[in-house]
Amino acid sequence: MSSISLSNRQWDSTWNGLPTEIRLLIFKALAQDGCRLSPLATVSREWQIELERHNFARIKLTPSRLADFNSMIRRNRAFVAYIWFCLELDEYDCTWCWPGNAGAEFDEALAISDTDHCPITTSFHTLFSILST
Repeated sequence: MSSISLSNRQWDSTWNGLPTEIRLLIFKALAQDGCRLSPLATVSREWQIELERHNFARIKLTPSRLADFNSMIRRNRAFVAYIWFCLELDEYDCTWCWPGNAGAEFDEALAISDTDHCPITTSFHTLFSILST
């Protein structure tokens, strides 16, 4: 785009010609709109930086993505402010340990054992190991 003459002033009609405040308002409006912002990072280097700041501020992480986590955030680690660690639990339908069946078997069912091999413990151990680096 080119400059447009408005009376005696020149107005730059390019993205860089907009005041910084206006550009930030556009980014905020896009973020509030709920649209996917990641494809917009290819518009320009400035868009990429601002959108990465937004996209990496809140990360949703699952155990299956833990192995790739370091490579995903290597360049943008400073932008990460919040990690939402999502664990999917197996379905549970146990009628014999229902509280109405109180007794020794019920107490045994509630006892915590073998936590070293529990998927939840393993997932958190892996997460904290990655975060410690």
